[in-house]
Amino acid sequence: MPNSKQVFDFIRGHKRWLIALSTLPLFGMVAAFGTAPDTLTSDVAQETTVEAIALPTPVASDSGAFDFWREERIRSGDSLQSLLTRMGVASEETQALLAEHEQLGKLGKLIPGRSVLARVTSSGRLMLFRYMADETKLVSIERIAGRFMIDAQSIRLEPTLVMRSGIVTHSLFGATDDANVPDSIASEMAEALSGEIDFHRDLRKGDRFSVVYEAYMHEGRLIKTGRLMAAEFTNEGRLLQALNFVDPSGNVGYYTPEGRSLKRAFLKSPPAILPVLPRVSAVRDITRS
Repeated sequence: MPNSKQVFDFIRGHKRWLIALSTLPLFGMVAAFGTAPDTLTSDVAQETTVEAIALPTPVASDSGAFDFWREERIRSGDSLQSLLTRMGVASEETQALLAEHEQLGKLGKLIPGRSVLARVTSSGRLMLFRYMADETKLVSIERIAGRFMIDAQSIRLEPTLVMRSGIVTHSLFGATDDANVPDSIASEMAEALSGEIDFHRDLRKGDRFSVVYEAYMHEGRLIKTGRLMAAEFTNEGRLLQALNFVDPSGNVGYYTPEGRSLKRAFLKSPPAILPVLPRVSAVRDITRS
């Protein structure tokens, strides 16, 4: 019997042949798999099954057509009829509404500038109409079971602060219009700073302004504008600032950040003219660049 050293020497000397021999069974298995005939599938019976699936019954909407949400701003001279017509409501729908509810005229007038919301079908049927009759009363007209139901309810306005900024390119009030600043706030800014700058003569192209004012909202929509709280105007690099302050007696005034009152005995811009500044062409146009 060979000893372990002899066995080790034999393996070391014939290592290459032993590896080759050990792989023969593996190659045989591969060959077996490679030469095996394909499985026959032609004898397998094929069957097609058709199954009826019950689909849900379509549910008709209350309008029988596509509904569209429309928002419109009330114009000066608008009536309920002209407003609904502009929002795509068929004339017979409007006439039926007015005939069914004569008291609509008593619920409050349409205030120019405010937004109204309506849900109208593609065929012109009115499904819902909502508008603010006054600052705290919301009127809803809704079609329910083929009839128009009217509901008026008091709402609570949400106060917030709004900041707007702009650059003067042509006129002061043209710039505030472009920045979506309400006319009342633009007039307050002009009046508050009228002792520091003559908006008739000192306005320059490139002047900048920023205002912070109160706004009262309902469901994300502006209902009314409050007071101007702060204003900043840069005129040819000169910074002018005004802060709204109410003293213990309830008097409202505008002051600089240092506490100096902006109320002057002699103003550079007469206050009697300032409220109509948006309508004065001499003020709206910059005559000097």
